[in-house]
Amino acid sequence: MARSGLASAAGFAGLVFLFRCSFDAFVFNTTSLPAAAAALLVLAWSLSAPAAVALGLAAARELDRSPGMEGKLRALAGFTVGVVGVVKLFAEVDYWLVKLVW
Repeated sequence: MARSGLASAAGFAGLVFLFRCSFDAFVFNTTSLPAAAAALLVLAWSLSAPAAVALGLAAARELDRSPGMEGKLRALAGFTVGVVGVVKLFAEVDYWLVKLVW
């Protein structure tokens, strides 16, 4: 059985987003240089959520076209984590925009 590379990429992009959440405590609790570095890491790794959604959709399309391939669970996991990550990303952007305006 062949495995879908897009499904693996979607799963790993979702996993990268989950590791991003470990830096949230540093960003919101301190105002030092490590907090700024953590904020940059959070921002950079937040881009993995939309990537996981796109890769999950592309993997699902690839898996539908070739039924002999494996990787449906990885594609679904990447897509699901990506959707949650995009919602969280929009909520955080809204929070920071409101905080800057007020």
